Amino acid sequence: MKRIIVLLILMCSSIAWAHNDTTQSVGFVARSTHGLGLTYARQNNESGIGWQVSGLPIWSEDERHLSGGLAIFKTLNQGRKGRAFISFGVATNYHRSVIEKWDYSSGEPIGEEVDESANVLFGPGIGLERKFAENFTISLEIPAAVSISSDEKFSILPIPNFALSYRW
Repeated sequence: MKRIIVLLILMCSSIAWAHNDTTQSVGFVARSTHGLGLTYARQNNESGIGWQVSGLPIWSEDERHLSGGLAIFKTLNQGRKGRAFISFGVATNYHRSVIEKWDYSSGEPIGEEVDESANVLFGPGIGLERKFAENFTISLEIPAAVSISSDEKFSILPIPNFALSYRW
């Protein structure tokens, strides 16, 4: 599965970088199949094909939240103020919490409990992007998000994807 994803990304990256007519963007993403956090995207304006990478690490002594995502997309129709697109994305989330257990009768700690989970979400989606001002965009996408979690749960959910970005 990893090899297939890497091959798709390399193929689309070479198409997206084939000409100098590219659009780039940076921003924030909250997406089921595209990850959570800061994002960078690049698109070839002639072919309409592009890619996006996102991630957000939150790391402390007791809490760890790691999120990352990778997506490829194709513009279906481009207008002056927006575009319609399809995409395929893969996102992963990791969460770890260390909880200190206490003996409430003596008021002393008796140990630690570790709560750890991970999940992978992937799938295709269709969305709309609207351009505001000259360089700001907001997008909404509805994917068919296949979710596989570390506790062996499996589901297919239409969890919306949302992004706010600056393009140039």
